[in-house]
Amino acid sequence: ETSFRKSISLQDNHIPAYLGLCNLYIKKNQYADCQKVSELGLTKSPRNAELKNKLGICQWKWGQSPKAILSFQDASSIDPNFFEPKINLAYLLIDLGRNDEALEALKKAESHPHADKEAIQKAKIFAESQMYIKEGDTFLRQGRKKQALDLYGKALGRNPEDPSAHNAFGKAFFAFGDFKKSESSYKEALRLDEKNL
Repeated sequence: ETSFRKSISLQDNHIPAYLGLCNLYIKKNQYADCQKVSELGLTKSPRNAELKNKLGICQWKWGQSPKAILSFQDASSIDPNFFEPKINLAYLLIDLGRNDEALEALKKAESHPHADKEAIQKAKIFAESQMYIKEGDTFLRQGRKKQALDLYGKALGRNPEDPSAHNAFGKAFFAFGDFKKSESSYKEALRLDEKNL
């Protein structure tokens, strides 16, 4: 951190130092600090797609989703060859429960000259899994056990390594009084992601 800050103090338009500092703050989950640094960097280089993308990440993680959407879109328009903001936008839309829009964004991203096909496929699978969970949750609230469990099963089949499908089973089993299966599902979700709460 010190070396990045020193670099900026010596040459305040040294964009790699701003990007390095942003990456460090993102890694440490210090999104407010990252946002400040990326905004400062953008005063020196307003049309820098990488800084706009970093700003979008920080805004997203800091709970400023509408601003993050704009930042990812800006990054893509500033540098049409830069792929990362396209995949970030898709994950943000998934995070917001806007899975159809995410899938549409991913479909468009497939034609990008620098498309990461594996990343796109992974995001598509995640979006589809989340759609099944969302639909299953609707049935769960209605007390329709079979339909809810069927959809959670589709989500799990689509993405077995996603803890959210196991969480969905956990809440369904709990709601219907099957506490052993509920506990088992939640344990599996934690096994897959120990930070899963």
